[in-house]
Amino acid sequence: MTHKNVVSWNLMNSGYLLGLKPDQVTASNVINAYFQCGHVDDARRMFSEISRKDEICWTTMIVGYAQNERE
Repeated sequence: MTHKNVVSWNLMNSGYLLGLKPDQVTASNVINAYFQCGHVDDARRMFSEISRKDEICWTTMIVGYAQNERE
């Protein structure tokens, strides 16, 4: 993701402050990017490949589904 905005920077910073590994933050950011582009199936596929799903990953999925009007 070459375009950085306030949301992406805040997600990364909050992840580091919570002590999350960069790969957890990166996965959530990629999932969020898929949702923002309307690629819900790709976001779900990426989520299913994460071995350790944390609160941020789950929240990203729930918000993404809600924003894309999915259940």
